Amino acid sequence: MNVMKLSASLLALAMASGTAYAKVSNQEATKLGGELTAMGAQQAANKAGTIPAYTGGLAQDASADPYANIYANEKPLFVINQANLAQYKNNLTAGQLAMFEKFPETYTMPISYCQLPAEHFGQG
Repeated sequence: MNVMKLSASLLALAMASGTAYAKVSNQEATKLGGELTAMGAQQAANKAGTIPAYTGGLAQDASADPYANIYANEKPLFVINQANLAQYKNNLTAGQLAMFEKFPETYTMPISYCQLPAEHFGQG
């Protein structure tokens, strides 16, 4: 009997829980594709100069192998480790800092830029 009540309660809860939607104002939405990228990131470089301005994403090559790793030969811009942690500490999250505390000798963060193809922005 208790199992049946629990099952019914869980089913009712699952059916009653709605989907959460993020909502922005029309004023914020009009910035997309202008001040903001289509994904909502700032187009401009940051003031510190550590993040470059967005220039349009990856160039597309229709003849390229879609399964090839286009990043295979990419080297990180830099690697954050215990030795240089203080230099980047203000840019890291509490979780990232906790990883450096828990694994001080082995945890590293290779840093690279992220670019997405145009189809991720509804332009491809």
